[in-house]
Amino acid sequence: MAAVAATTEQHSSGDLTLYTYTFATNQITDGQTFDTGVGDRVVIYHYQVTGDPTNNTGGACAVDNSAGVITFYPAVDNIAGSLFVYATGV
Repeated sequence: MAAVAATTEQHSSGDLTLYTYTFATNQITDGQTFDTGVGDRVVIYHYQVTGDPTNNTGGACAVDNSAGVITFYPAVDNIAGSLFVYATGV
């Protein structure tokens, strides 16, 4: 599977850092992975769908984390959105 590119923002407060990764349409497919680069320091993560390319409505996308590598399981392929990751000790 090809590497996924994302626009990244980073904001820190105390020991926590919020990473926001924004993905364009045609990037997220079933089983696609993305390495956040923060390893096992992930505290919480969430993927917010911004649109379903097949009908321009919101869709669901489950995500799983394994040592900072996020795996996506969207209801439909090619879904755009933003991944929010809080990490500690970064």
